[in-house]
Amino acid sequence: MNHRSFIRHMQSNYIQCVVSGGQPPNRKFFFYGQKAGADAFYLVECNVNPASSEAQLKIKADDGATAEAFSTLFQSVLSEFGLS
Repeated sequence: MNHRSFIRHMQSNYIQCVVSGGQPPNRKFFFYGQKAGADAFYLVECNVNPASSEAQLKIKADDGATAEAFSTLFQSVLSEFGLS
């Protein structure tokens, strides 16, 4: 997995990377997003193991009512990249 192409993929889906790093085989990314037309913000800690194509997520939202919808969207974008 090329971490730059992963970041570009997320950006093309309007999810921005704040910082990334880690030691092989794991990579850690911090992403943020905002609900269109609203003041709802999301912060995601995404731990990726490229060898297994698995990701673990921790999502924080200031609007808990929309957090599930954002989680579904984020996971859909991950699966488009080939991560589960």
